[in-house]
Amino acid sequence: MHIIEDRAAWEETYRTVWLDHFQKTGETDWKIYPRPTNHQPISGPAIDLSQSRLMLITSAGSYLKDQQDPFDAANPLGDYTLRLYPAQTDFAALAYAHEHYDHAAVNADPQVLVPLRHLEQLVQAGVIGKLAPMVVSFSGYLPDAARVEDELLPAILAQAQAQGAQGPCWCLPDRSVRSPWGCLLAVWKSTGSLPRSPAGTPGGRAFRCRHAPLSPG
Repeated sequence: MHIIEDRAAWEETYRTVWLDHFQKTGETDWKIYPRPTNHQPISGPAIDLSQSRLMLITSAGSYLKDQQDPFDAANPLGDYTLRLYPAQTDFAALAYAHEHYDHAAVNADPQVLVPLRHLEQLVQAGVIGKLAPMVVSFSGYLPDAARVEDELLPAILAQAQAQGAQGPCWCLPDRSVRSPWGCLLAVWKSTGSLPRSPAGTPGGRAFRCRHAPLSPG
């Protein structure tokens, strides 16, 4: 399974159309952006959430405001780095570096994009087996899907392997992520497999969380 189907064609269009326009005008014109589209269904064995360790992945741009540098949220070409922080982190210790969604909801209730206390309750209730010790955070404005595949996804996968995670729980303000996020499930097969609901029904996606309202465009 390819992370980006027909990647060479996508890269050619991205660089000669969208990136070329940006370099000439300084404008990020999403009307001409070639969104990656995969056609092959994601597949793989399921897991039982109640017996599994999940790792929280959020694209909210969250980071420890007194200990870590913020993401380069103003970069029109994106920031493809990660920030890690303990799953027990108090929300007061977090800030959010991401300019492509409305922060009103996450500022009012961080659990819309970093649902750590909700996940702890699910562990206590036996719905989820365990949580990985560290949260993986990135700032989800990522126009270059090739860099997502080459840089970001391997870094996330390495964290999953290091933490013994068997499935992802990710929280994405979806329209802010200009990349094929189904690919995260594709690469996850090397560390675990697709989640299974408590009732035993194979899940079509990873365990997902509700997201904050999004800014236009």
